[in-house]
Formats: sequence, structure tokens, C-alpha cells
Amino acid sequence: MRNMNLMTPINSLGYGVAGLNILKSLKKDTNISCFPIGSIEITTQEDADAVRDSASRKPSFDPNAPCLKVWHEFDMAERIGRGPVFGFPFFEITKFDEPRSRHL
Repeated sequence: MRNMNLMTPINSLGYGVAGLNILKSLKKDTNISCFPIGSIEITTQEDADAVRDSASRKPSFDPNAPCLKVWHEFDMAERIGRGPVFGFPFFEITKFDEPRSRHL
């Protein structure tokens, strides 16, 4: 099984719902070390188990594994580890200003 570091919110908002679904999908064939962004909001035991299992891997994360960050385009500079990093923002703007372009 391969390893991946995931930075995402887990809550009832758009990024949080997407992040939880991405986490659950990736867990099928990947060892995920999840680094939640913000407060965690979970509504089912199945979701709680998925998040708890992945978040428990934080202390022993693989620093060479890819990092996927599900978050806003203006805050992509932070990452976990030194492996390849992938940003997954949902664009809600019509033009990228210079700070957004730098973060992407």
C-alpha cells in the first residue's frame, strides 16, 4: 500500500464535505496520514472511524509521501513533508491576483 499525507477540513461546509469524501475514497488503497484543517465535525460513526484512523497516523507520517491539500487557492503554501505536493482548491473567483497565483 502506498502512503499519502492529506491536509483538509472535515466539516459540513464545501471543502469539509469534499475532504471527507476524498479521505474515505483514498483510504481504500492508500495509507493516509490526515492533518485536518480547523475543527472536525463528523455526523456518523463510520466517518469518525475513518478520520480517527487517518489522523492517528500523524505522528508517524511519511515525509517523502505525496501531500494533497484540499483548501482555498490563496492558502496553498503550507504542506506536509517534502514529497510532491498537490493542491485541490475550488475556485470561486473570476481572476487570479498575484498572491493567489504565487500560492498555486
